[in-house]
Parts: sequence; structure tokens; C-alpha cells
Amino acid sequence: MKTMGKQFSCFCEMISQRFAGIILLCLAVISFFCYSHIVMDNTEASVFHLNNYVFWIIIIFVIVLLKMFIKVIDGIKTNKLFIILTIIYLIAGFWLIFNTPAKVKGDAAMLVKYVNKFLEGDFSSGFAEGYYLRYCPYQLGMITYEYFLVHIWNNVRFFFILNLFMVIGINFVQWKITEKLFTKENGISNPEKVTKIEILISFLFLPQFFFILFAYGQIPGLFMLEIALYNLIRYREDYKIKNAIACGLFGGVAVLFKNNYLLGCITILIILLLDVIRKTNLKKIVLLIVMAVMMIGMQKGMYQIYRNISGVNFGNGVSMSSVFASGIIATSSDNTRADGWYNGYNLEVYDQAGYDDELASEIGWAKVSERVDVFVNDPVYAAYFFRNKIISTWCEPTFQSLWSGPAVETGFEIDNRILHSLYTDGHVNMAFEKIMNAVIFIIYLLAGAYVFMKKKLGVKLELVDIFPYVYFLGGFLYHLIAETKSQYVYMYVFCMLPYVAYMISKTKKLN
Repeated sequence: MKTMGKQFSCFCEMISQRFAGIILLCLAVISFFCYSHIVMDNTEASVFHLNNYVFWIIIIFVIVLLKMFIKVIDGIKTNKLFIILTIIYLIAGFWLIFNTPAKVKGDAAMLVKYVNKFLEGDFSSGFAEGYYLRYCPYQLGMITYEYFLVHIWNNVRFFFILNLFMVIGINFVQWKITEKLFTKENGISNPEKVTKIEILISFLFLPQFFFILFAYGQIPGLFMLEIALYNLIRYREDYKIKNAIACGLFGGVAVLFKNNYLLGCITILIILLLDVIRKTNLKKIVLLIVMAVMMIGMQKGMYQIYRNISGVNFGNGVSMSSVFASGIIATSSDNTRADGWYNGYNLEVYDQAGYDDELASEIGWAKVSERVDVFVNDPVYAAYFFRNKIISTWCEPTFQSLWSGPAVETGFEIDNRILHSLYTDGHVNMAFEKIMNAVIFIIYLLAGAYVFMKKKLGVKLELVDIFPYVYFLGGFLYHLIAETKSQYVYMYVFCMLPYVAYMISKTKKLN
């Protein structure tokens, strides 16, 4: 029975990882030929560009630069390397924060608005019909976080500074995860080299750096999820209860910061379930249930707390079915965003349903069914629709890290010439985008290649090493159907970096 359980678990790991690997290689092929550009104004329009000879020149430039960096770090101890890069990152981060406006926009601005209302003692108006928190109660985790922060310093720069330190925290935890996974016991001939390369490319993954100016749930949520993943690895070493509780706790907090991190928690629970199937015992089953309750139940608990505080019996917000419908309806003539991007349909459905969760869900599913019929009856249109959606989401190399920040054409003023060019459609922006286009191509290529080469290379990692692939697979399938934006998917790509680092360490031309 145990053998059958392990065989089933290994089969599930192989299928999920290979499916993800195929998609990653397909994205690499698409990135080889084209990329998507986000216009740096309020239209948020996606414009597709074909790659030309410049792409190849930049690929060579990135490879040469990477080779130089690897030679430099080869003689530096791992701890010292992390400290050096952290110091450089802090200097660059503070320079960016204090040379850009202390201002936010869009959803981030709405969070600040309701934080200030909470400070005034108004905990109810945001939950009234037609107001932001009635539609989006899942933002309460981030609002609560900012509510406590403004008691220390009521300035959005404080949010940016904490984002900066959290990014360093993310890089630190991912370093420790890489150390745990890529060991000699797991068939890695030079684990220290893999770790050093991973540290280097984590700091060089610049979209994450620019996201420090986005006071939203991406950065804090990813920090929490990385800690949850680290504790998952620790838990599977000796099955200590404290690591299981830490995994569940930090996973639940990640979801409070941003709903989409629920996919990361589900991935962790899938790994734990496969672990139980391999070798069943009561302790592992009980802890799996406890972790699931913590990860999924925290948000529901927070909703109830705010219902009691506000005196408003608000629902769960826009329905999941309407989010799916929003992601598969055609962009209207007055909407400049790409097909499947945010279009406000989910809010319309909630209004139409009179803020009734069940009715909103029914309306959403009816629309989904209607759109599926359209795609089935016109497969050419369906292919065109989803092609555009995939390219605009996964082949936008900045992941909207610049657009989400102080883009000049969205109402920000920047005096510094370099930053002004970066946060418009200027030359610096263009250069950054083209460099990241080459980087994303390399990431997709190497992350996909790892899946099909790890056995040949003698890698003995199993179970936990499926996390980034199952997480990516879930994210890819979810955003293929649901409402999308390129800023929603950067975390799936970032989590691949340890495996990209390993592949770089095995590529002779880069060493």
C-alpha cells in the first residue's frame, strides 16, 4: 500500500511538473518572437512588439554580464555576498523612494483613503452599498496592516521603506530555501555555487525592486508565502508541530495581504496531501487539516471581526464566477485594456445582484456559460482571444512594476531626468523593458528545461521542488480564465529563480 501511495505521488509530481515545464517552454518561444508593452498612462493599454536583432544583442549582453558577475561572486563567501548586495539594494532603494513622490494611485490610493477613515473612527461607510469595501472586503488585511503603520508614521513613504526591507527579506528567505533544497545529498555537485547565483539573480530581478513603490499586497504577501514555504521544507525534515503551525500561520497571513496567494497555500496543501499519500499517519493528517483551516479560515475570521466593528453585515464581495466572467469577455470599445484584463464587469454584477453573494454567483456563471458557447462556436476567435491574453499577461517583461508606481502620465511629477525617462515611455523605460524581455526569455527557458533535464543531471529533489511549478501552473490556468494583469503574475516567475540558478550553474558557457 505504501509503495502504491508513493508511486501515485511520484506520478502526480511528474505530470504537474512536466505540464508546467511545457507551458514555460511555450512562453519562452513566445518571448523569443514578441513581447507586450504597457503604455505608461491611464489607458493601461497593451501594445505588442516583434523582437528584432536588438533582442539578440541584448541576449548576448545579458549573458556576458551574467558571466562577469558569476566570476566576481565566485571568490566571495555566501554570507558576505548577501550583505554586499543588501547594502547596494538599500542605497538604491532609498534613492528611489526619496526621489519619487510620496503618493499612490488606483487601488493603493483607495486603501490609504479607508485607512484614514478608520483613523477618524469611521469603520462603516466603506461597507455601504456602492462603496469600495463592499465590493472588495479582501482588501481588509492590507488596510489593517497600513492602519497600524500610520500610527508610527503617517506617510506612504513608510510603506515604501517597509516594502524595501521586505524585498530583502524575500531574497533572504529564498536564499535559505535554495540552501535547503540544493544540497549534495540531493545530487547537487556544487551547492554553494547554486546558492550564490540564486542570491545574485534575486537581487537582479528588477521588477521586484520597482514594486517597492507599490503600496499593495504583492510584496508583503510574497514575503509571508516565502516564510510559509521555508517552514514547509523544515516541517518535512522532522515533522515538528512548530513548523507546521508556522507554515499555516504565514500562509494565512499571505492570503490576508493578497487574495491571489491562496493559490500558493493550495499548492502547499497539495504537497502535504501527496506527503500523506506517500506515508499515512494520524499526526500528518491532523496537521494538514490544521494548516488548511489556518490558511483558508483567517480571512473569514477577519471579515467577521470587521462585521462586528462596523455593524454592517457585508458579504464576501465580488463573486469568483464574475471574476472568471470578467476574464473571458471581450474588451468594450471604450476600454483600452487588453482582452481579459480588468474591465469592471465583476463590480457591475455585484451591483446588479443587489450585493447578494448567491445571486451574483449565479449571474457570473451564466455569463461564463455564454462566453464558453461563443468560444466553442468560434475556435479561431477563441485562439485569438487567449493568445492576446497570454502575451499581455506573461510576456510583459516589467510586470507593470513601473506602471504601478509613479508613472508621470498618470498624474505624478518627477524631477530627476533618469527617473522621469523611466516612468514615462522614455529611453530609459525602453532600455529596461528590452533588457527584461531578454531576462524573462532566459528564465522561462531555463525553468522549463530544468523539468526535463533534472533526472539526467542527477538531481534527486522530490515533492517540495514541485512547489514553484504547481504554483505557476495554478496561476497560469487561473489567469487564463479569470481577470488578469501582468502585475498579478510576477510572483510565479520569481519563485522559479532557484531552479534557474541551478541551470545557470550547469551551463558551461556561463561559468
